[in-house]
Amino acid sequence: MNQERVKEILLSLADTKRDFTVIFTGKKSKKVNGLYKPGTAEIFLHNKNFSQDNQLLYTAIHEYAHHLRVESGASSSRAHDIAFWSLFNTLLDDAETKGIYQRIRSASIQKKIDEAKALQHEILLLEQRLGVLLQEIHETSENEAIRYEDIFQHDLQLSLVTVKKMCAISTLPAHKVENLSLDAAHVLISNKGNDQRVIGAIESGKSIAQIKTTTQSQSTARDEELEREKRRIEKTITALNERLRKIINELGEMNGINAGEASHGKIYAERIMKE
Repeated sequence: MNQERVKEILLSLADTKRDFTVIFTGKKSKKVNGLYKPGTAEIFLHNKNFSQDNQLLYTAIHEYAHHLRVESGASSSRAHDIAFWSLFNTLLDDAETKGIYQRIRSASIQKKIDEAKALQHEILLLEQRLGVLLQEIHETSENEAIRYEDIFQHDLQLSLVTVKKMCAISTLPAHKVENLSLDAAHVLISNKGNDQRVIGAIESGKSIAQIKTTTQSQSTARDEELEREKRRIEKTITALNERLRKIINELGEMNGINAGEASHGKIYAERIMKE
């Protein structure tokens, strides 16, 4: 696979208005597999790091995600923020759908993946048990006139944030916990456990970054709506101020006030009050 083919593949995943260049360094690097230079829109790939095209494409798509984020005017000081990972994972999903990128898992790796999933499920069940127990401690301590916060923070060495999270997890029904990862469960409880968009994203196998941006999309749309309303109000205020200025000028002329004075509502008001 050459540089031209990599660029062609990247463009098939997402359009860009800003041209970019893909460069194979012909080197091997222990630090990074690739990098993106926003100033020159260059994607550098240390192609000697890869033994398979699939590995190279993963890095190329990663760097292309940086290019797209820069093009969109992303202002985050963190290059690898949630929005970046969501975009990158979405590009990977599209590449897989188009047969460009393959998520190949050997039998040995799949076995370990299944074990990790089972272990996460066990941990979630334990977190639920812990949440129930913490709620019981809360209730009992109140009945005995003991500050439950002191028990959580001193005796158990748990932050109140962790306690709240465990208690929330304990409220998730069994059918929702069955196939949840630890992070997915935490995202779900942060959305009251009933956000259908989040549940849909989880069930479709989206990454945590994609799931989180799903929850942010509605608030982002609301922010944009409020911003548009703010601009409309500002425009109206400007127009009303201009109209007020003209009215003050006209009234000023009618009452013998010069234009310079009339432009200041305060002066005009004082003149009227004296009369």
